[in-house]
Amino acid sequence: MTSLGVGKAPKESKPQHKLEMKDGEERKDDDEEESKAEDEGDSAFGEASKSKKNKKKQIKSKQDAFKDFKNDEGKQLESDIKTNRSDLNSKKEEMGKLKDICNKSKKEIDSIKFKLDEKQKDPLIDGEKDIIDGEEDVIDEEEYNMLRQMKDHKKMYRENLDKYKTLKGDTYFIQNSIDQLKEQLVFKFEVWYDENFESPQGSKEAQKPLDKDYS
Repeated sequence: MTSLGVGKAPKESKPQHKLEMKDGEERKDDDEEESKAEDEGDSAFGEASKSKKNKKKQIKSKQDAFKDFKNDEGKQLESDIKTNRSDLNSKKEEMGKLKDICNKSKKEIDSIKFKLDEKQKDPLIDGEKDIIDGEEDVIDEEEYNMLRQMKDHKKMYRENLDKYKTLKGDTYFIQNSIDQLKEQLVFKFEVWYDENFESPQGSKEAQKPLDKDYS
């Protein structure tokens, strides 16, 4: 009777043992990993907030900070305001000259009108008027010259008055533009100031408004 030999089983056929954890242990590990991730996220957020906060400078006078702002972020707006203000001053100066011209023209017109009225009251003030073909001269040379001068002064008065009115409209438009630019400048400054300087609650300096003549 022939006996059968039992050979060795190959290593690949050996059962692979795996450590199995209970459901409670698996959930515990997941919770720990999730909590750790949240802690790391909170830590990173906290560091970022802390870093941002550390970048803020100590409270500073708004007037001093405003000067810095106008030389940096607000430089373009400040330049536009200055350009408009220069244009406004030039037009106001021109308006002043036109006003003087109009006033002088008005005085000349009134003066000539007064002389004409006096001459008409006394037609013989300069001697008896010439009689041509039995008819009296309606206007003598002096009166003619005065009427011509009055006409010229009236024309000058109207032309310069029209220029004055046009410039007045321009100055109104420019002033309105300046006001809008200044509002933008102040608004952007307030945002910039809040982002760059610490403003403790109740700080008088932080709540102090800019002077009226701030630009």
